[in-house]
Amino acid sequence: KYCNKGFDMVKASFTFLLFAAQASLSEASIGDQLARVYTSYIQQPLTASQASDAGFKRIPGSSCDPTLGYAYSKEFDDSSLRGSGSGNVGASSSSPTQLYYSAAGQLTGLSTDVYGDVEQTPFKMGYFDQIGDDHYRISVGFRSDTSGVCDPDAAPYSDPVGDVVIVQPNGIAVPIPLTEAEAIATNQYHKGSCFDGMGYHYFLDLKTDDNSMSWTSDGLSPVVVMYNIEGDINAIFFASSDVQQGMFSTNEWEPVPLPEFAMCGNFCDRDTCTFKGNTNGMWSTMHFYFKDYKQVTCTDWGKMDCHADPTGWIPTPGLACCAA
Repeated sequence: KYCNKGFDMVKASFTFLLFAAQASLSEASIGDQLARVYTSYIQQPLTASQASDAGFKRIPGSSCDPTLGYAYSKEFDDSSLRGSGSGNVGASSSSPTQLYYSAAGQLTGLSTDVYGDVEQTPFKMGYFDQIGDDHYRISVGFRSDTSGVCDPDAAPYSDPVGDVVIVQPNGIAVPIPLTEAEAIATNQYHKGSCFDGMGYHYFLDLKTDDNSMSWTSDGLSPVVVMYNIEGDINAIFFASSDVQQGMFSTNEWEPVPLPEFAMCGNFCDRDTCTFKGNTNGMWSTMHFYFKDYKQVTCTDWGKMDCHADPTGWIPTPGLACCAA
């Protein structure tokens, strides 16, 4: 069945409007920077001008998407340049990240292209757009007010990154809770472990009706959120059960694919963690950080048991930390 966790369009739209209204009233900001990939923390340009200086280019033939703006990337996949709309173009497998900017040049969102296979439940629920054969895209929007995205004379946004995190803003528009308290209040997000630089992981399982896990790769939402010690959103990561790294290149994903035990290090109930259906047993992840990762630590939050190794015997301070 595909009737829960954001597939109900009315419920998703209502929740989106509620979150947007809250963000507008509080002038919320998700952060002051955008950094990509765990261990590298590569700063991403916050303006179109900075993007051009960093080697990004507006994707050829792309028009302004009224929700996301103009798409920029470092490389282009010629096979995906099939139309003039921004939804019909794409980056390359070696440089799958696309950043979006308003007509006035401010950051409005990002997307990542996934090559190979994607899990069918999130695909059917609208978490991915199919760009071509074995080529998919997942997008995240950062602006609650998109009315001026394509207007170069629109009033500038007051924050550099955004005030919301919306998965597939042109489709199912699923809002990511901006605080840990909001995530808990939904009774949909499963609390995981804490990592220095990231904070506490929260997972959405698309096959359950509460915050429990089905422990299937097909049920896991491809967008995972992390919260810092204050309970504010700190980062997200994209998850792919089809390995995206190449033999000699990370392709902008994390340095190495994660075997199942390492992926399960993101959870505290590791005795039951096993992602049935993931035939190769590996995961590719790509983190994006909205705040300074150096300010997020787990070891000072109280008594924590940190074990990232599969045996549970080797302490790993700051990694895979759960309450002792």
